Amino acid sequence: MDELKYTENLLNALTANKKIEMAVSVSTDGAVTDDDSLLEVAEEIADNPELKDKINIRVNKGKVHLSGQVDQRELKEEAENTAAKARGVIAVENQIKVGTNARNEGVDDIFHSQVRNDEEE
Repeated sequence: MDELKYTENLLNALTANKKIEMAVSVSTDGAVTDDDSLLEVAEEIADNPELKDKINIRVNKGKVHLSGQVDQRELKEEAENTAAKARGVIAVENQIKVGTNARNEGVDDIFHSQVRNDEEE
């Protein structure tokens, strides 16, 4: 019995045979690394002319961190949805700013604005 059929049978048994729609795929490609996820997200973002060169991407332990600036909220959501679909991604932290006047902060700017301990009194 293949893995997909086994999973379907197990779920049916656990849910008292209620109708279950299977949206599961089984991959035998091996482990997906953060570098693999980063490459996949970066390629998809670069394919979108409205997002290309506007989004910074980092991946750490399956969590994608997005930053940058876009003109519309829909583009921010599109970038997040794009990242979430990549193999190996378990979470997306979307820190993309929206608006033409939004300041495009780097990681250091975000850290220092949250900690606020740059100056000792």
